[in-house]
Amino acid sequence: MNQIITTFFYMFFYINISIYAQDQALKTSVVDIDVSSSNSINNSIKKTIYLKNNLVKFTPVIKQGQLYSENLSFTNDTITETIHTNGDFSFSIVWTDWLPPGKHNNGENPILLTKKDFEFDSYTVKTLTNQTKLIRTLYHGINHHLQLAITYQIQPDKYYIKRKVAIRDTLYNKHFLQKINALQSTLHQPKTFQLEKKGGFGQPGAFSFNNKGFFFGLEYPASTNKVKTNKKEVTLCSFQQIGKKYLTTG
Repeated sequence: MNQIITTFFYMFFYINISIYAQDQALKTSVVDIDVSSSNSINNSIKKTIYLKNNLVKFTPVIKQGQLYSENLSFTNDTITETIHTNGDFSFSIVWTDWLPPGKHNNGENPILLTKKDFEFDSYTVKTLTNQTKLIRTLYHGINHHLQLAITYQIQPDKYYIKRKVAIRDTLYNKHFLQKINALQSTLHQPKTFQLEKKGGFGQPGAFSFNNKGFFFGLEYPASTNKVKTNKKEVTLCSFQQIGKKYLTTG
């Protein structure tokens, strides 16, 4: 099992002259990156890694050895706006070995793994062409042998961040990935956002706030994006069904 899914967040300004003029003045800036001097992080502390270009700043936060949050910010004049999410995802996996993780009986399937089932190991930094930079973070499974990689990529002069999620079986290559939610994140402070588009197959979900807005979606493969809401929270979902979906009755 070796499946890679890419999602992207996109933030934009509604067009007006002042923003356009500011964008033109910032074109000489390049991508910046800030990480610790070591490629590992003490799991007992909170650590912030960020990618930054001339328009936006993206910050994944590692806390107590696990992914804690993901935040996308931009600054207009002296005002900074930030989209906060908990950065979660999920994998539905048919476990073909004895006793599946988190289950009490053999053959109890499928299992569902989220960010709480993985612990941070290390990260690497790479510079691509045209000053594009990326950070690849690696996580090992808690009470299972699956490995997780989350890669963040940013380019100069772009309002968006790309986030790639990959999972692999490090021992047997015999389990089956049934469904992947590359993005299943709770949006913080949902009352400040106005839902503009609920998403759909091949369609992004979109919000507006303070005369600005953002949308999210799964870039590859073509999949379904949804906004789920209730009285307490808003969840952003981007998913694809990998295996067969069986219908049951009765």
